[in-house]
Amino acid sequence: MNAQATLTQSFERLASLTDQALRSDEMRNWLKCISRFWNYSFRNTVLIAMQRPDATLVAGMKTWNQMGRKVKKGEHGIAILVPVLVTKQKPEGESEKEQEIMSETSEELEKVLRFRTGYVFDISQTEGDPLPQLQWWSDGDAPAELLERIKTAMVRDGIIVREVEVTVAGKEARGVSMGGVVEVISNSALLAKASTHIHEWAHEIRRRKPDELQSREVEEVIVEAVAFVVLSRWGLNPENNANYIALWQGGKDHLRKNMETIKSLSTEILEKIEAVEEKEAENG
Repeated sequence: MNAQATLTQSFERLASLTDQALRSDEMRNWLKCISRFWNYSFRNTVLIAMQRPDATLVAGMKTWNQMGRKVKKGEHGIAILVPVLVTKQKPEGESEKEQEIMSETSEELEKVLRFRTGYVFDISQTEGDPLPQLQWWSDGDAPAELLERIKTAMVRDGIIVREVEVTVAGKEARGVSMGGVVEVISNSALLAKASTHIHEWAHEIRRRKPDELQSREVEEVIVEAVAFVVLSRWGLNPENNANYIALWQGGKDHLRKNMETIKSLSTEILEKIEAVEEKEAENG
């Protein structure tokens, strides 16, 4: 089965789920996959999650070989979609003059983006030289430096960030987004603060496209999912009680749209946090 067929089958299976607990499990598997492979396309994160939900690091066979590792004998690759540029065929009936004009205006017009099936392998399917270890946190709290990077990235994104004893929304609210201003209560653990900052940041980004906003329930699930993805990227496990069944409201196409939104928001926020990290590294 090629990647396109696998992708279609994956969405059909997701859309057909009826058990609430199973829906939550499937969504969490996919959200964890985004956190590991956030720089992959939306479609490829779906493909990886559905074929190998326990994957932690994937690469093509050539890449693994360059890193001193070999794919174990008998292992089957994870099918993904690989973009390729192919030469556009001349339409039937096109005159020589029209063809000449097209080639003179831009060679780009003669290229068409297509997708073919490619294969990657998870690190668990390989053997060989150990890889350098990244710094991860999984002790139930968040490092203070990560929280500061999140806040710095939010400020760079044009958001005023305040830590307050009580938000304008009241004592029960851990945070609030007010269109360019985010307030987060100060008397909570670092992990809760980090999660709330990302949650409210995602609300701010969503408000920039008001025509795309959905019901309050769905919006809350979307931004909570984004917070889960972003913090999972650093090996953190934020408290997450989102009712993912809300993402199914409206059928398969609506589910796909919501999943694309979560992927897009998570990627945007992760890129902005990593930009802060890169700047810190440059400054020593």
